[in-house]
Amino acid sequence: MDRDQAHKALLGINLVIGAAFLLMPKLSMRLYGLDPEQDPTAAYPVRYVGARSLVFAAMLADDDGSAALIKQMPVIAAVDATANVLAAATGEVPKRVAFLGALTSVVAAVLGFSSSD
Repeated sequence: MDRDQAHKALLGINLVIGAAFLLMPKLSMRLYGLDPEQDPTAAYPVRYVGARSLVFAAMLADDDGSAALIKQMPVIAAVDATANVLAAATGEVPKRVAFLGALTSVVAAVLGFSSSD
């Protein structure tokens, strides 16, 4: 995968995840194996993550914002992965959910490295 393809993939992933999490938080929760009926308030942080992903997508679509975001991608991915490990370790989410979140962080980090100069 070349730099341009990695950049487009990172943009696309953030756009799709952002829109899904923001507009369809309950469906997104089900895809991760969570029951939105068990805790309806969990939709709020899912929407929050969606909004953050849409901001990332907007930055990736802008040349200046893209360069700044890609430079920070390793830090962002490390913080996201840490949050997933802590959530799994404390039992706040099922291990499957934490694994999917961590996997997303790793993919974002790899694509970020592939997109950088």
